[in-house]
Amino acid sequence: MPHAGAGTTGPAARPAGHVRPRLGALDMAVHLWRSKWLMLGLFVPLLAIGLAAAFLLPKSYTAASRLLVAPGAEYPAAGEGDGAASQLAAQVQSEIELLRSPRVAEAALAQVTLSRAFPQIAQSCRPETCARLGVAEIAARFRTTGAPQNPVILAEFEHPQAAMSAEMLNTLVAAYFDYRAEILGEAP
Repeated sequence: MPHAGAGTTGPAARPAGHVRPRLGALDMAVHLWRSKWLMLGLFVPLLAIGLAAAFLLPKSYTAASRLLVAPGAEYPAAGEGDGAASQLAAQVQSEIELLRSPRVAEAALAQVTLSRAFPQIAQSCRPETCARLGVAEIAARFRTTGAPQNPVILAEFEHPQAAMSAEMLNTLVAAYFDYRAEILGEAP
């Protein structure tokens, strides 16, 4: 009785039980050695593009802080439901407005000084415009966000120097607390 695939050529003509030979470690090393130029041709340009992109990107450090907005004497406690969620959102938004106030930026800049925070601006500006330019630069680098139905404000400050980024953010938060106490008539 003829077996299946008799009289044909190709894979079906192989006798049953024929197994493809396995490659050993030496065979794999030979295959890799033969394709070394192809691997280098792909790897080297990708490495060069990645390194160029990494070195050409400007270095910037972001300091982050979270502030909790809790109901106090200035905000009456809200009940449950949609009214409470909208009241919380309004409280968070009003605190963000206080935090992003130009007065807060001016107070922080007065403490840190423009020449330490932004030496390029301090060297190139006229004395009458330096403070305004410094406050504008702080506003451009300072981000605040609040999530819906969440009493937390995320404050971030970005700067080319890590230490200055952290110092400026801490100074901004301290100036915010002072300004908030001044506005609400609280004792500092």
